[in-house]
Amino acid sequence: MPIAPADLAASAGALADYYEEASHGSPLPLLLCIPLPVACPDEDIETLVRAAGRFFPAGVAGIYDPSPDVRRIAAIRRAAPPGFLVFSGWPHRRVELAAAGADGCISMLASALPAESAEAWAGDARKAAWLAEVSRYLEKSARPVALLKAMMNEMDLPAGAPRRPGDAAPAAEIESAPRLRFRGGAPAAASRSGGQAPGTICLCPPGLYEKCLASDPPAGIERFIIHRAVEGGRQYNHHVQIFRHEDLFWACWSAGWVNEDSPGQAVFYATSPDGRAWSDPRPIAEEQPDGRLRWTAGGFFESGGLLMAIACVYSRARYVDGDAAPHQLWVDLETRIFRRDGSRWEPSDGAIPDLYPNERPRRLPDGRWIVPGVNSRAEVVAAISSAAAGSLDPRRIGIAKIAPRMEGFSAGGTKLTEPSWFRRGGAIGMLLRDDAGSRRLWLSESADGGRSWSAPAPTDFPDATSKFFAMELSDGRIALVSNPSPDAIRRRLLAISLSADGGRTFSVMRKLVYDPHVRPRFPGMHKVAGFDYPSALEHDGRLWIAYTPCKEDVEILSVPMDSL
Repeated sequence: MPIAPADLAASAGALADYYEEASHGSPLPLLLCIPLPVACPDEDIETLVRAAGRFFPAGVAGIYDPSPDVRRIAAIRRAAPPGFLVFSGWPHRRVELAAAGADGCISMLASALPAESAEAWAGDARKAAWLAEVSRYLEKSARPVALLKAMMNEMDLPAGAPRRPGDAAPAAEIESAPRLRFRGGAPAAASRSGGQAPGTICLCPPGLYEKCLASDPPAGIERFIIHRAVEGGRQYNHHVQIFRHEDLFWACWSAGWVNEDSPGQAVFYATSPDGRAWSDPRPIAEEQPDGRLRWTAGGFFESGGLLMAIACVYSRARYVDGDAAPHQLWVDLETRIFRRDGSRWEPSDGAIPDLYPNERPRRLPDGRWIVPGVNSRAEVVAAISSAAAGSLDPRRIGIAKIAPRMEGFSAGGTKLTEPSWFRRGGAIGMLLRDDAGSRRLWLSESADGGRSWSAPAPTDFPDATSKFFAMELSDGRIALVSNPSPDAIRRRLLAISLSADGGRTFSVMRKLVYDPHVRPRFPGMHKVAGFDYPSALEHDGRLWIAYTPCKEDVEILSVPMDSL
């Protein structure tokens, strides 16, 4: 329970009354907390602890003082009764703080990076050194909580706004703060203004992003709602995929109640004859009787004239359920195939093991199917059929590994994920998102139809650390729908970039949707302010782009091709 600054200046009698009232209202003993950046002299600390000691152990169990001052911990220990718990902050200084009398350490950085903190504690020296470096940066701030929350929000971990009195960190500290992404044992201290080192592969001319941001959307663009989240309903909607079959538009997405990948997450779909008015959502893959499984949408495809859908299913997700095994993000992960039978969806035989698809199945130039995604260790892979068969037969699928991801971090300090592909001359180009903070897309290529892939290399194409979608248009141009913001705008800009030379240079970038004030309406894990995870298809002279604002609603844009 936080203690207001006024309480610290109160008399011992007033403090005693306050603690007595608080402890009587709690069924459990309280752990008092002195919030940063409250300044508190040693004599006030001693007064505070003596007052709290009157209700030890039934009413008050101890105190947490996040100050890095060793003298403060020593003063608390002197004034505390035997057995009174004293917790410090700053795990990189836990040895000296323990010597001063601390019983343990409560790390606010562990709230932002629980897995990395646990691995550092278990003996990973590189991560321990990196976390200590980040902690030392926070320790220098007069508003470390506000600074950490700003750093977490930058990392797509919505931390909310800090509370008073430490509710604002200096802009200069936020600008120069290390990114909360592990980069091979050192903090990535690139500025928030997008000043990272350029990539080795040139895809984007200088100034293209700035020109896009200052421009207007294409003429004739239209925006429609497929599904809107409501109070009491499924408020987490994400991973939307769009398709066209038998004169209907089909959209499917992952639908959870509150948080991403929690038990009960299902795959829902809706249809539309014109892309504008959509049916009510209905399930393809629902919660199972045991209540533990969760489903993620993979998209539609057509086989033998039949409409098919894929979705992956798993029993645990590390960021929801905790670690089940080292380096494993999902447990019992597999992709299943569904067949549309009249008005029902029926599961097909077989499954693709250890695949989390990131977009719908599409055909390579030679007719084989490819489904890019990640495996249960979050390594970038692609499921590719062994022959140009009409069906996507799980028994004829091979898994090509594109980018290894040892606990999310390759040797180069990257965290590559969520691929999308396009034809790049005579090769296949696979673009990759980098979660490690480079704010650039990475590229891997295959010259043998996906059997082997080049080592991923950074490009100069800007990215807000988000999923994107690449495709070839009917006129031969390559289209890339993404959030190309290397700065604080993040995913609040959705844009389309176009290449007329086979994806070697994207010389056109057009704004599609931009709202600097958009934000989630409901709480939920991993919700991000902006326009997320697009997919697209071309039909009847228009480009149809589906996406999920703030991972809550499902929307679609209709863009005239002649305006691009």
